[in-house]
Amino acid sequence: MDNNVLNVLPEDQLVVEDTATGQENPFTNNNPAQNTPIDSQPDAVDTQIPVNVPVSGNPQTPADDTQPTAPNHPDDTFATSDAPIDPVADDNSDVEKPVTDVPAVTDVPANDDEQNPTAPAPVDPQTSNDVPTGDNGTQNPADQEPANVPNTATPDNATNDPAQNDVTTINISAPVDDPNTPDQNAPSSAEDGVENKPATDNGCGDHPCDKKWVDNNGTGEKIIITGTDQNDIIHGTARDEDISGRAGDDKLYSGPGDDVLDGEAGNDSMYGCHGDDVYYVDSEGDKVIEFANQGNDHVFSSISYTLPENVENVHLMTDDDLNAVGNELDNVLHGNDGKNDLSGGAGNDNMYGHAGDDILDGESGADFMVGGEGDDIYYVDQAGDTVVECADEGIDTVLTSISYTAGDHVENLTLLGDDDLNLTGNELNNLLHGNDGNNILLGGDGCDQIFAHDGNDILDGGTGNDLLNGGSGFDTYLFGRGYGNDTIVDYDQSEISNDRISFGRGISADDLELSRSGGDLVIGLKDSDDTLTISQWFDDADYQIEEFLFNNGDAWSYEQIQEATQALYTTVSANSQLDDIQQQAQTAGSGL
Repeated sequence: MDNNVLNVLPEDQLVVEDTATGQENPFTNNNPAQNTPIDSQPDAVDTQIPVNVPVSGNPQTPADDTQPTAPNHPDDTFATSDAPIDPVADDNSDVEKPVTDVPAVTDVPANDDEQNPTAPAPVDPQTSNDVPTGDNGTQNPADQEPANVPNTATPDNATNDPAQNDVTTINISAPVDDPNTPDQNAPSSAEDGVENKPATDNGCGDHPCDKKWVDNNGTGEKIIITGTDQNDIIHGTARDEDISGRAGDDKLYSGPGDDVLDGEAGNDSMYGCHGDDVYYVDSEGDKVIEFANQGNDHVFSSISYTLPENVENVHLMTDDDLNAVGNELDNVLHGNDGKNDLSGGAGNDNMYGHAGDDILDGESGADFMVGGEGDDIYYVDQAGDTVVECADEGIDTVLTSISYTAGDHVENLTLLGDDDLNLTGNELNNLLHGNDGNNILLGGDGCDQIFAHDGNDILDGGTGNDLLNGGSGFDTYLFGRGYGNDTIVDYDQSEISNDRISFGRGISADDLELSRSGGDLVIGLKDSDDTLTISQWFDDADYQIEEFLFNNGDAWSYEQIQEATQALYTTVSANSQLDDIQQQAQTAGSGL
């Protein structure tokens, strides 16, 4: 597919617009209603446009609609006599400069005297690149081979003053084939010309002066527009187009199509319109301006970026550690392969971390979060939030302000705030952290580590060899057959403490087998390999449990537990005896 390319270059350089098969503007002056089409045939040669854009001097005089139309007037679209005269302030100067269109090579500028406009001069077919037509609008066979000698007339108010040429303004508008919004001033049938809806000065309205367009063969292929190294102002068309500003602090205006705007170097302002537009941002000075209900738009950013109003999507580029922040819409945020911090803002957002150790926070709304590879952290604040992780994509953590059950391939859960909330693990080796409320913490399968912190908590490691730490408060530890080899670390210096162990179904006091391993109390079950170890029981009373509860309703008080374990205070386990023997041997070998 051929792209129609318009390159805007510095003064005195030429750019070629390929219109070899394109249809051109059939009007000869500023009012299409008073003209008839003179040429519906394609150009025979390229149209060369000298980019000697006038940016200062006397305003050009609009063509007089009462002037007779030359029978073979060239129909190139960028007539300087048709240009609207709008003051445009240069960001780097206090001088206001008129907005003008790029002149066509065969256009004759209007006389500076507004009271006596000069009619267009007749065009020699041998110096025009347009095929002459007959009186009936058909091509004259005798004139099908015009000479390839373009006319390079330039406006008489052009300047070579560099101070006056630091802003280049380009207005290009294209037809919108929309029968529901016909142009009131444009031709209404194929016999009168191509139907079109004129664009405004920003390419997306009905400004009466913007009647010119790049037709681009009438097939809707993408147009490519490239700016200069100066401070450019570029207006798009109704077609799909790529607009690049190059260097300078540029202003790029999208048309009604699906456009790509890239200011490139400089602090650029990019304005959207109807259509699904794409913006490239690489500087903190870049600005994206979109209006409501004008398409689904994307920003590709190589810096940390906060979405402006009315823009839906952001994509972080490069592998740098960057951040992205959404807005009040339902956003889609894509990280890169670095460490990203993605915040959704309001709305129901979709967030993708990709590679890297990312932080994903959907904030308000029901958010969908995919961390990808790396050790990712998710913030969850409502039941509608969804966390998706795949296998072998790192050790991932969910920080939640609601009760939460770990999804597949999520390892760690942490409760925020101090509300009474619950956590449930999965089949992995989970790390569960409660908060300062009264929590129920269930490890599920796997070898879990559960930390309850303050509050009166319930800790259940489930199957697997689990570590349970209740912290301060009146905590309850659950243990049953099939639980494996669990360890309790319950260090509580409170003057009043009432921590307990609740044994599961089928376990009575007669099933307990108490032993000592170093400073630890080991509770075994008859006819089972399951054990529950209470760390440092014999070393410090602050590690001891005050009550044992049994499934049949019986209970051991603290005094009864002390009585049952009293004999163990003077009993040294086999492991402790072996340790003592090894220590004695080492001492003897050293000669001490």
